[in-house]
Amino acid sequence: MDFFNGALFDLLEQNGHTYLVKVKLKNLKALLKVQSWRTLACNTNMAVSRFNYKAKGWSTTRTLHAVRVIVGYVEVENFGKTERVAEYKYFCYCSNLPYPSGDILHEIYGQRAESENWIEQTKNHLLAGQTRMRNFHGNDILWQLSVLAYNISIIMRFTACKKTWREEYKTFRDWFVKIPAKVVSSARNIYVKMAKYYHAAHRWSQLEQLILQI
Repeated sequence: MDFFNGALFDLLEQNGHTYLVKVKLKNLKALLKVQSWRTLACNTNMAVSRFNYKAKGWSTTRTLHAVRVIVGYVEVENFGKTERVAEYKYFCYCSNLPYPSGDILHEIYGQRAESENWIEQTKNHLLAGQTRMRNFHGNDILWQLSVLAYNISIIMRFTACKKTWREEYKTFRDWFVKIPAKVVSSARNIYVKMAKYYHAAHRWSQLEQLILQI
């Protein structure tokens, strides 16, 4: 779906809704390069710009908020002299939120992107997006169980072993949960009988002991 859509913006505005959309245009970088920029006093590596723009198919002109961030410097030859020139990364947003500066919108959009990353982790790493039930409430329960499993894993790994905590959940699951082993019950004791040549057996045992100490 194209969210940079004038008809969609019209509909949202007519019904009193707010929106924040990242601008994607073929000529966006060239368009931003010619704008006037204001360097932030709190961060001299970041500059902001605001300008009016009317895309094809739009019924009205809207304000775009741009952010320019210095990502490094390169040396270039200019009339026989070497000059140090900044390299920039550009971001641009279309929004009717009541914030006058692009750096605030940039931060808000970053928070939204982080939330999307968490959702992606739950869907793809915990398979929450691959349920087979045709019942909404059943899928809701499976989703919540997936989130619960993920959170327990995060708390457990953060408390026991920071190195393991930094791993993506799928990586952790592949060597700690999906192991070549079976659960054995004997003399009122329950233990895991692991395959003799499992490559992560020692690491698995180490983490198990760290978890038991929590």
